[in-house]
Amino acid sequence: MSESTQPLVSVVMPCYNAGAYLELTLRSVLSQSVADLEIVLVDDGSTDDPEAIVRAVGDPRVRFQRTPPSGGPSRPRNLGVEGARGRYVFFFDADDLMLPGKIAAQLELMEREPGLALTFTNFRVVDPRGATINDDFLAGYETFGRLRGLVAGGAGGLPRDAFYLGLLRANFIGTSSVAVRREVLAEVGGFDVGLASGEDIDLWLRIARNHDCGYVDIVGHAYRSHPTSVMHQFEARHPLARIEVVRRHLPYVTDPATRRSMIRRLADNHASLGYIWQVRGDAGLARGNYLASLRLAPSGAALGGYLKCLVGGPFLRRRPKGGA
Repeated sequence: MSESTQPLVSVVMPCYNAGAYLELTLRSVLSQSVADLEIVLVDDGSTDDPEAIVRAVGDPRVRFQRTPPSGGPSRPRNLGVEGARGRYVFFFDADDLMLPGKIAAQLELMEREPGLALTFTNFRVVDPRGATINDDFLAGYETFGRLRGLVAGGAGGLPRDAFYLGLLRANFIGTSSVAVRREVLAEVGGFDVGLASGEDIDLWLRIARNHDCGYVDIVGHAYRSHPTSVMHQFEARHPLARIEVVRRHLPYVTDPATRRSMIRRLADNHASLGYIWQVRGDAGLARGNYLASLRLAPSGAALGGYLKCLVGGPFLRRRPKGGA
């Protein structure tokens, strides 16, 4: 593929200090049966040397770009999309492993059904050393289980309303499993850089609200789970971001059961904020969030935290769930 040739596929890959895994990741993408691709690797201010790894791999289909650190993957992903030349944009993280046949399977479906704006696959979860933790991630999502049974022959479009409502209840899509038509991203916009987390489900919902989406029932990649990743950090910004995502999409929902599920998630995340502020010693903010949680959907954890803040008792022993 020459520099002036437009590839069929652009794999957008944000990178931050992923040197221990980056070469394996790049080779797993470059060895896909679909060779008409480029990798747009956007280094988000790494302190290791990803460019040296790109040089060692030595494949001209890898395009390297460096940007100052942004603190999250949204901005480098958006920069990668801006520079992508392919008709199809595949998102992929720099420490995951793409399994054989992933790109071909999603391309086959999207070429066969041109009305599909987004497709995704199942995936497995591995630890930092590559040992399998969960070989069927989607099996744990009852919400998606009902949709999964509607895909004929293992690949196909999903009913728009059912898929959108299912996503509102739970984010069962792994970012590295996603392929999107580039013109759809131009239409709906990219990842919201103002969100500390939940920027992925926010984008999927913006797409699914007005477009058909599809699923390919294969394990398309291995997601590497790190205990020290940003989503494991004990910070208020994550439940705050999840609350923002739910609130911005709630006005579009009329289905009573889905609204109840979303309100329950709001309550859970307010309870998580209450716990975080309680541990940090700010009883006022803790009480306010516990009270917000109780007003939305009462729970024993929120009530216990609220009462302990009132009387100055010990911290909760059980951390309230936040939900994605």
